[in-house]
Amino acid sequence: MNLLQFIWWTSLVLALSSLMVMVVLVLRRMRDERRARQEQHVRSVIQKILFNYMDSDWMSGQKDLNNLMNMNRAAQHVLRKLTIDLCHLIQGQERQQLTSLLTRSGFRNECVRDLRSRIVEDRRSAASALQLFSDTTTEQALLAALDDDDGHVRLAAASSLKMINALPDLRILISKLEEKDVLASRDVRTLFRDMARRKPLALRQLAADSGNDTQLKIVLADAMSETSDFRVLEDLYRFASDDDLDVRTTALRSLGALQHPDASAVVEHSLSDAQWQVRAVAAGAAGQIGLEYLVPQLTRLLDDDSWWVRFRSAEALSDLGATGQQALRERAATINSVNDNAGGRMAALVLDEHGLHELVPFADADQAASVSQGPIHA
Repeated sequence: MNLLQFIWWTSLVLALSSLMVMVVLVLRRMRDERRARQEQHVRSVIQKILFNYMDSDWMSGQKDLNNLMNMNRAAQHVLRKLTIDLCHLIQGQERQQLTSLLTRSGFRNECVRDLRSRIVEDRRSAASALQLFSDTTTEQALLAALDDDDGHVRLAAASSLKMINALPDLRILISKLEEKDVLASRDVRTLFRDMARRKPLALRQLAADSGNDTQLKIVLADAMSETSDFRVLEDLYRFASDDDLDVRTTALRSLGALQHPDASAVVEHSLSDAQWQVRAVAAGAAGQIGLEYLVPQLTRLLDDDSWWVRFRSAEALSDLGATGQQALRERAATINSVNDNAGGRMAALVLDEHGLHELVPFADADQAASVSQGPIHA
């Protein structure tokens, strides 16, 4: 075989391979679309059954019960997904009726069995769906699931235990969720924010432990933004001076969210932190809390080396009423050589965004043109 024949056969093989790959992809796409249509159809049928039952005034529902019990395995998976969605939408009598129907259909027992499945997704969805049931059997099954090999199954079990008010001691719970990828998940933050609203003292007791790792400190600091118990301020002050950057920024975000004026000293100190991320978050907190006396320091930060610090400082000044807005106007009307007048351009940008730029008292036409062009170069 000479070189030309080799090239020709190679090209043919590559062309046929590309064609085969394309055919496979098209077939897979058709299969996935067909499966999605079937699942949507099954979902609509199940949804109609559940809604009809919840809307009825009678409790027998034998027809609905028979329909649910006669579903195949695939339909049962759709039912579980729909149930998890409904858990967050219904309360009161409707929730009780749904729970009654699902219990009688064997749904709860199936979920309890699936907590021992070899398939991780089956265990996770079963743990999530069990939040509808607050009986002893469910509670014991979910507590056992806190020892599951998969962290996300343990997290789903913890979330369901929270919904049925059966969470174990907080330190025990932390030991079950201590994997770094689990603690860093959004679901853990949601869980602990809810606990902060319900049991702020438990979070304070946990925060007092000097042996907490960095990720746990971040979770606790984030959760404290949702509490109405201002005693957590002491914990947030301590976190705001932590050696870890993420702990400091999270604590400052929570202080800003709580908007308590006693946090002023911590916020003021953080405005001069060596890390630009901390300075930026502290500037935002100053605006949220309404610390008008920090206007001079925020004005100086308009010339910070970090774009984000300049932006957050300008936003904070715009939130601090007439005093802060006047500081923005004065800075936008002043040209200096610091960072190529980045502070003036940032001030002009924020004034423009808030519809206040026309009030800038420009000294002359050249200066006005320079400032008005600032946001383009920021």
